[in-house]
Amino acid sequence: MIELVLRFLSGPRDGEVLAVSAVGDPPQVRIGRLAECEVAIPEDPEASRRHAVLTWRGDAWWIEDPGSANGTFLGEFGRALRVAAPTAIGYGEVFRVGLTRLRLEPRGNTSKRAS
Repeated sequence: MIELVLRFLSGPRDGEVLAVSAVGDPPQVRIGRLAECEVAIPEDPEASRRHAVLTWRGDAWWIEDPGSANGTFLGEFGRALRVAAPTAIGYGEVFRVGLTRLRLEPRGNTSKRAS
């Protein structure tokens, strides 16, 4: 198990910091509208039910889009690139799921926990 920390940068949860335990082999965190996702964003109408997956591989997080309707984007605004294959993501990087912008934060930078 490894901890993933995300900061919401838009929407009704703007500013919220969320710590999530990634489990499995390899450890993963699912993001989407479904309540079963470790990071559920039901308030985002542009997010798919299972929109993106963050996976811990070795010593880094990787982001992938398992086939969402609107795509997952790494980077911000005009520099954002659509995630077409598993892509390494570093601390401080911003990604977008639907209309929701999130930033991967270093561990220890939390104010609210989820499991």
